[in-house]
Amino acid sequence: MRTPTATAKIDWPVIRRWRVAAHHLNRRGAAGDLRGIVTGLCGLHARLQTSPELALWARMRGVTRETVPDALWKRRDLVKTWATRGVPHLLPSDEYALWQAALSTYHPQLTGGGTVRNERLTETVGAVLMGTTLTGDGLLDEVAARLGRDEAERLRQDWETLLRSASVLGELCFASDDGFTNPRTWLPRAAEHRPARAVAELARRYLTLNGPATKSDLGRWWGVGPAEAGRIFERMGDELAVVDVNGTNAWFPAALLAELRDAPPVRSVRLLPAFDPYVVSAESHARRLTTGDFTARIYRPWERLSPVLLVNGGMAGTWTHEVTDKRVNVTITPFRPVAKNVRVAIEKEAAGLAEFFGGELDLRQT
Repeated sequence: MRTPTATAKIDWPVIRRWRVAAHHLNRRGAAGDLRGIVTGLCGLHARLQTSPELALWARMRGVTRETVPDALWKRRDLVKTWATRGVPHLLPSDEYALWQAALSTYHPQLTGGGTVRNERLTETVGAVLMGTTLTGDGLLDEVAARLGRDEAERLRQDWETLLRSASVLGELCFASDDGFTNPRTWLPRAAEHRPARAVAELARRYLTLNGPATKSDLGRWWGVGPAEAGRIFERMGDELAVVDVNGTNAWFPAALLAELRDAPPVRSVRLLPAFDPYVVSAESHARRLTTGDFTARIYRPWERLSPVLLVNGGMAGTWTHEVTDKRVNVTITPFRPVAKNVRVAIEKEAAGLAEFFGGELDLRQT
């Protein structure tokens, strides 16, 4: 990809203002806008059970502990499946086909090879799950019955890779917290999408949410190298603008460039959960969004991310909580002293968190 010429200069304060609004963190949306929020966030990270619940709570009014389970298992408005970087996500069910088509383009990178043997295994998984729900152990037993015990023992050593592979190829999704099924019998039938167009659509959404972004930024999120990410940008052509962000070329939807420049100031305080989309997407440039060099307290070893205190778009501290039978103990640890109005806003957010968990608040601000 040739080196393009930037058409505008954008600084980080402007980018911060844009991202807070794009991530629905400037003000909470109306109750019932779950699908719109999940779509706009390019899905919700679901490695931890409470992550998607609290990510929605930080963005939408009226969220309860039943909101996500009802959307997943009762109404099936959302579907849980492996998505970007091989991590479980919650996605809108009516967009499952779009995501599956896009994810299929980097199946070998996600699954560790995409060999003929893998194809046979994933097809077997899909056949076993057609019209039924099985736990991981039950699925392994059924696959073993069809392929033989020796194969089952090999599978047991790399079971999650097989689950990711079957998921990306459209043969498996979650049907409960610990159960799997075939999406063709779990979700409504949907029109197929061309993989290249699906990738472009998701890249467009990513840039709207997390832009301006470099090739490395997109590649890190999507699970490909910078060169392939550059080719995605190139295929999107004139719909993208190249901007200069502190001397680095970054890409952004051209039609939104004027709105980016005019992004209004934000005044909001939020308690973001571990693996919140705002925090995950900022990893490569976290120092630009943190009040001081405290990124090691957020992005910890072994891909662990701390819950974050967000103040006006800046990652201003971390927090923890513990839920007992009657109390919700919340500890806020700002990186630097915060103003009185921010402390008041923190108290309000913590009270909302206690209400979410159904307990009496015990707040400590260090």
